[in-house]
Amino acid sequence: MEIEPRKIPLVSFYDIVLDYMLLESFDDIENPPSAVKSIISNQWLSASFREIAIQTTISTVMRRKRSKLIVKDGFFEHFYRILDHLSPILAWGFLGTDDNLKFKCESIKDSTHAVVRDYFSFDRCRYTYLDDLCDDIRRVTEERFWELNNKLKILSIQ
Repeated sequence: MEIEPRKIPLVSFYDIVLDYMLLESFDDIENPPSAVKSIISNQWLSASFREIAIQTTISTVMRRKRSKLIVKDGFFEHFYRILDHLSPILAWGFLGTDDNLKFKCESIKDSTHAVVRDYFSFDRCRYTYLDDLCDDIRRVTEERFWELNNKLKILSIQ
């Protein structure tokens, strides 16, 4: 009932976690709200002040979204509470001045897009039998995780 108005085709890991939560969040960060844009672009403010201002702005947006929910203590209530903590970090990571955090966020985004592309690639996944598809999804996920992990390890060493 709660997910139905969101036009999510199927309640599955892909549709909820990958598509709705991650991919849409990455799209949202490409076009942040004007309040976030104005905070990020204001070079008169220190980086720490801008980071706190983003946290406050996003927390206000999340509180407003939670107040409009029809189902209290449901999926989206919990989802917005998680986003309340993650969104400021991700917004600062993608839009802020911390190059190390920005690299990590962009790496995670790129890896997520790559794994989703691989899931739907006939060259990377066999759609012949369910067992083949399951094996290929596991293999692709492990490969992409290994690549991301090594990329982030190299950054930590430098």
